[in-house]
Amino acid sequence: MKIVKAQSAVPIEWLWDFEDAERDAYLVDSQHKTSLLFGIFYVDKFASNGAVHLQDVFKKAQEFFKVWNDHYPWSEYNGISMSLEKMEDGTKFIYGQLCVENNVKEEESLVLGLLVQLSSNLGPQVFMRICDTDGDFLMTETISKEIVNPGCNRLWLQCGRLKLIPASDGHGVSPLDALEFLKNSYFKCTDFNSMNQYIATKVTNEFPDKFLSNLARLQLVIENKENCKVLLENPRLISYLLKCLNDEEIVVSKSPPSNSSKKIELLVPKGHCNIIPFFLEAKGLNKDLELVPLFCGRAVSSVLDNLIKKHLLIVKQQDVDADALSTEAIFDPRNFEEASIDMNLIQNSEYDFSHELNDLSELLKKGVNFNEEFDDDLSDARLQSTEDPDYECKQYFLDEDVDIDEDDFFEFFLKEGLKLSETKIDELRRDEGNHF
Repeated sequence: MKIVKAQSAVPIEWLWDFEDAERDAYLVDSQHKTSLLFGIFYVDKFASNGAVHLQDVFKKAQEFFKVWNDHYPWSEYNGISMSLEKMEDGTKFIYGQLCVENNVKEEESLVLGLLVQLSSNLGPQVFMRICDTDGDFLMTETISKEIVNPGCNRLWLQCGRLKLIPASDGHGVSPLDALEFLKNSYFKCTDFNSMNQYIATKVTNEFPDKFLSNLARLQLVIENKENCKVLLENPRLISYLLKCLNDEEIVVSKSPPSNSSKKIELLVPKGHCNIIPFFLEAKGLNKDLELVPLFCGRAVSSVLDNLIKKHLLIVKQQDVDADALSTEAIFDPRNFEEASIDMNLIQNSEYDFSHELNDLSELLKKGVNFNEEFDDDLSDARLQSTEDPDYECKQYFLDEDVDIDEDDFFEFFLKEGLKLSETKIDELRRDEGNHF
């Protein structure tokens, strides 16, 4: 059985940077989740069969990413997707994307490492543009002394090295102008030394071992035979299911395991294992480490059922490719350490609000009057247009003559906003000498 997860594609316009005046015209719809994007271009003005070369690059890229798409536990399940697209002038290119939501730093670095490796093997005619839906993340990773204003669309990957199109009066270049420059004057691009050194240190040195070491072998006890089959035939699904533990309303039975239960092991990012202690705590489950595989297996199985019922995941009744099922040596679970479930995370997770509370108390000591501040706001509201979204609310308080007492406000804030207990509030009252 093969699991399919529907996912909206990011339009190709998001691959490019635009000046502020142009942005709204091109990037119409906002993206609710962060996706890494890349474009692969075959640039050779003397080639009469550039489309054929691009198709060859496309096949090589698909083969290169296949093992990672089949076995790496991507946080959104769907791996790296690619398609052949066209620019507005008809230029064909390979458009790739990966939703990296909730695991941005790890997965963007991993894909960057893969693209650097792929680029190194494709020749000087192949240029790659890399960014994400939040912007040019490569530029924000490091502050370079070589470049004051990076501008738009100037950064490209060629032969495993990042290159810069020279700046024109400190401005960027349009997508079409960038491609035109690469076609006619690519030899004028400068090597982005500091960025390449940064990537070598953070990404490509010890690649891919550096990223594989962030995976661990998670043990699960699965009692439903169908769900067990789905997980074994779609092992990379586990990361997405763990991530959904906090989103789905599920009940986990505390009964002993059934006779039909089966122990399985799946690879997960170590960071995803940190969800498990908080989930067990929220559900009031026994946190005995020996019971974690059973409770976690039941939770994962329940989430899988819910997502299928909601049609967020679709089960295709088809034979899974035998090659996809055969475990690649680098993803053999036996080569990974067992996942460590740290129950101490819960005890250490309480946030210290002392600084914020001290700041608020200082305001009160200085005689901040919430009533006066609120009255001033209401007076200003009278002068505002009724199109102001806050106008009706402010006007209502004014008409109803609502009085906001600062002591009541502050106590409400401590209880409802910061979720402090009565004991803690009493301690703060004593410490601050009854200032609220």
